[in-house]
Amino acid sequence: MKKLMVIGIALFAAFMFVVPASATTLELGGYYRIEGRWQDSPNLDKDNDDGGARWRMRFRFTPALIVSDALRFDFKADIFDGTTFGTFKNKTSTAKENTGTYIDVDRAWMTVTTSFGKFAGGRMAGGSWGLTFGDDNEDYDRIRFDTKFGNVSTGVIVQKNVERDSNESGDSIPGQVDADTDVYYAYGLYGADFGKIGLLGAFQNGKSTTTADTTKYALLPYFDTKFGNFGVRGELAWATGDTDPDAAAAATTDIEELMWNLEADVTFGAFKFTAGYAWVQGDASAADTKSQEANQVYGGIGDDWDLLVVLMDVDTFINGHAYGSFPAGVKLWYAQLDWKANKTWNFWTTIGGATAQNTGQYGVNASDKMGTEIDVNAQWAVMKNLKFLVRFGYLDAGDFWKSTGITNLDNTYSAYQQWTLSF
Repeated sequence: MKKLMVIGIALFAAFMFVVPASATTLELGGYYRIEGRWQDSPNLDKDNDDGGARWRMRFRFTPALIVSDALRFDFKADIFDGTTFGTFKNKTSTAKENTGTYIDVDRAWMTVTTSFGKFAGGRMAGGSWGLTFGDDNEDYDRIRFDTKFGNVSTGVIVQKNVERDSNESGDSIPGQVDADTDVYYAYGLYGADFGKIGLLGAFQNGKSTTTADTTKYALLPYFDTKFGNFGVRGELAWATGDTDPDAAAAATTDIEELMWNLEADVTFGAFKFTAGYAWVQGDASAADTKSQEANQVYGGIGDDWDLLVVLMDVDTFINGHAYGSFPAGVKLWYAQLDWKANKTWNFWTTIGGATAQNTGQYGVNASDKMGTEIDVNAQWAVMKNLKFLVRFGYLDAGDFWKSTGITNLDNTYSAYQQWTLSF
């Protein structure tokens, strides 16, 4: 680790000596975050797991090299990403030896701006569109073109999910070509004073599995509008396609996916009230030739949508255990009251409940009740670039979880506090 840091500092110093002699400028960005979490029986069974507490951290570094008005290079790296306090990589003795690497290089891409649009290529953000509903905002290898005509923005994206043609990946298939999984996107977005309306279309050509080929088409319309003190927004994701096995006698599996979210809010001075509903399709049977689990790629309701601390946060048990490619699907209602007390303090409380959309794979007597949750939250802007966040959520667990194998069902809570210094 020390050698890596020395090399990094030397390279950065060398770069700084070179920069003044060229037109290239360096823009720095990122944040450092420390977070403490408490979880009580995250598996909903205190007899087997009482939960616990931990501290963890992340330093995210997002610099950009601006070569000219037309050329730039962006970079994203995480140091100590999700590292828990008191853990040390490759620790081989009682000494605290940091002999492993804590640096993850996640993204690097270039952008070329022309008079008719922007070209970008490299490893960049993907998996997010429209509202936060259904998003995962992860790293994808892409080539894209974006342009704008008045109030209309549009573009196309070619995304490589899996490459199995070349031995460079160490995962090629001898004698088989075009063994890739590629996704092609096209979108249109209209923006005006009242908000935005957009449509994304996608086609997946999946041939990276040796036993079957998957073809999938998807449409994702959304809108996000504001009229005075009233706002309304919604998003839908629909997909169809099939998985065709190579074996001659094997049956083709039809893909049917549907999920949607509708939300409205009204603002009265320092207060805002929001209410919404989300519906994610579930699959009644694992034995038939229909796959109906919605949003399998991005994980059900999406890793980025953490409106409720327990039911929806990716780091607590339900989103990680259930909504990611979860056969039952979900029907989720929620309501939230926000209070912006002053320039530095925000408070909000949220209540929500979830039921399974389809319990077919969990037995004829399975309950669809997942539970009801209530949260309290506060954020303090300590300084311009320093924020403190605290959240607490309590879940009254429903009997649905008994059908997943939990014998001694318990209610649970989760809480965390978070300090973020941004730059």
